[in-house]
Amino acid sequence: MRFLNFLIIGFVFISILFECGDITAQTQIDSLMHLAKNESDCKKKAAILYDIAEFYYYTNLDSSLKYAQQYLESSENAKDTAWTADAQNYIAYVYDEKGEIELALEYFQKALDNFLILEDSFFIASCYINIGYMTSYGMDQAKGLNYFLEAMQIAEIIQDTGLLSDAGSNIAYYYERVDDNQTALRYYQKNLEYSLTTQDSMSIALSYANLASINIKLKNFEVATQLLLKSKQSISSTYNNYHLAYLYSSYVDCYIACEQIDSAQLYINRSENIINQLETKILEAYLYQQKGYLAFLKKDNKNCFNYLEKSIYLFKKINSIEPLSKIYAKQAEAYAVLHMFPMAYKSLQIANSLTDSLGYGILANTLGEFEQKRIHRIENEKNNLEIELTNQKVENNRIKMQRNLYTALFSILFLGTIFYFLLKIRKKNASLNNTNLLIKDQKDLVEINFKKLEINEKKLKDLNATKDRFFSIIGHDLKNPFNALCGLTEVLISKKELRDFNKIIYILENMNKTAKYGYALLENLLEWSRSQTGAMEPKPKKIQLCKTIEKVVQNFSATANKKNIKFKIEVDSEVEVFADENMITTVLRNLIHNAVKFSYENGLVRIKSHKKDDFLVTCIEDNGIGATQKELSGLFAIDNQLQKMGTNQEKGTGLGLILCKEFVTKNKGEIWAEGQENKGCKFSFTLPLYPLKDPVYLQN
Repeated sequence: MRFLNFLIIGFVFISILFECGDITAQTQIDSLMHLAKNESDCKKKAAILYDIAEFYYYTNLDSSLKYAQQYLESSENAKDTAWTADAQNYIAYVYDEKGEIELALEYFQKALDNFLILEDSFFIASCYINIGYMTSYGMDQAKGLNYFLEAMQIAEIIQDTGLLSDAGSNIAYYYERVDDNQTALRYYQKNLEYSLTTQDSMSIALSYANLASINIKLKNFEVATQLLLKSKQSISSTYNNYHLAYLYSSYVDCYIACEQIDSAQLYINRSENIINQLETKILEAYLYQQKGYLAFLKKDNKNCFNYLEKSIYLFKKINSIEPLSKIYAKQAEAYAVLHMFPMAYKSLQIANSLTDSLGYGILANTLGEFEQKRIHRIENEKNNLEIELTNQKVENNRIKMQRNLYTALFSILFLGTIFYFLLKIRKKNASLNNTNLLIKDQKDLVEINFKKLEINEKKLKDLNATKDRFFSIIGHDLKNPFNALCGLTEVLISKKELRDFNKIIYILENMNKTAKYGYALLENLLEWSRSQTGAMEPKPKKIQLCKTIEKVVQNFSATANKKNIKFKIEVDSEVEVFADENMITTVLRNLIHNAVKFSYENGLVRIKSHKKDDFLVTCIEDNGIGATQKELSGLFAIDNQLQKMGTNQEKGTGLGLILCKEFVTKNKGEIWAEGQENKGCKFSFTLPLYPLKDPVYLQN
């Protein structure tokens, strides 16, 4: 049975939420119908009709077709080319399921015409694949192949893995028809690579089944057995009945080719149970073809002829010519076994006539030309790449020589400038020595400079205070964790009689807390020092702040759980700010850490935001121990730090809020704190909203 290699519309059901409890599927459909009947807007009505059509797709094809045609009518009334094309494409799929090939082909062609107007490469290639598949049912196999080749060229240009997989597997089947099984194998292997990339379990399972089938033709039976096993392992419970029936049919082909009668019968039964629930003529026709082949293996001649005749009838009814040549050939073989040679000769003549009419010789030539063009294109691309690399090397050498020349010229100019200023300064000094008036001016200048020196002295004192704070942290706070670690490890080493496991765990927990505190302090010191020396400059970009907050909160889940603290995030998921993501993550991490640290057990940390002018105001609020107004006034000053223990005696680094103020300021924002003792604190900061209204700021 030929491999159906086009993207089958998946079943998507859009649920409707009702205030009352559980509702039946029919109630949902009735509600959708009521909405469609009362909807005056063409586009909204079209969307509702599409949902109804999809609901019926796997249960009642006639109803699905009815509402799909109404969906098409509403799309045309809305004068929306994209929706019209989608509706035509959908109707074509329904006709294909019903076995009405000519109507399916007609609507695929209409959809293609509209997608060409829209210049939508993806759907153009998809239509080419579907039209190629529909065309391949009939006599003009070469025309169907050309559609697949066109689709492959588009898929290679836009590099769409799904289209490459669909087009490639159909082309592989044409190679099977002309008995070029090695090339078919190469295409099927590539198709498996595409399927594994997209992680589409249905495509993966079918790819393994295809590879098993081609390996059977190449007599690689052990390989085929392993591939069939992998295909079965890839089956997912999410497959719809059509996909599952088709996959089982693929297994039947493999087992019949290997003459494994029991396995073939098992999967024929499974496939038949599903097909009997569907309205698909094509799968029913293939089912009878397989039942006829299996009856031939069982030497059940009566059923063999009956099944093959039924299959021939069904394929003719849907105008599918391509499978008939193989069926008549099998029929001739069955007649020959019974020594009914006139009947065998007649069936063989029909089979040969059909084979000749399918033009497999033309297919071989077309495929040969396609491969030659592909090889030629690859060689051209390789040559062009080599030329580009050569040109790039030449350009790099030219730039290097130009840079060296500019460097030499700059050096000469720089030395000349220095020499010029040296001469100028020398003349100026000589002039000063001969002018008493300039001495008075110099005296005035000294007085001015003295005043500036007093100002700079005050700034220096402020800087010294900052320096003293920095070295105080290094000399005291950073030393204490290491002293504690040394003391704890000495206890573990010296007191050998210490055998109480709980005491050891207690010491190790203290060591762990001390190490974490020292690491956090060192990390904040490093980030603060980098910000002071100018080594950390903001790199603002568009940020979805809600996602950043969720990531930071996730990192504190374990710490919060120890106190049974809950988080409540009230931030619009769509709002965006323009800031340095790493800096803002550090700000959020420090503020949320403080909120958790100073919250009581069973506390709540709320994170919310609102827009104010061109900025987003973000607040982190807890209901913990709070702070006095005196404490709040010195929170962000380096020379007036307050280190306060948390509710579980957690110790802070003393630099977290300094970093917060530094980073928020660098990102054009402000930060402040509010709170009352024993009633919690609320820390708020602002960031510019994106998109920015000031283009100059965005450029900077």
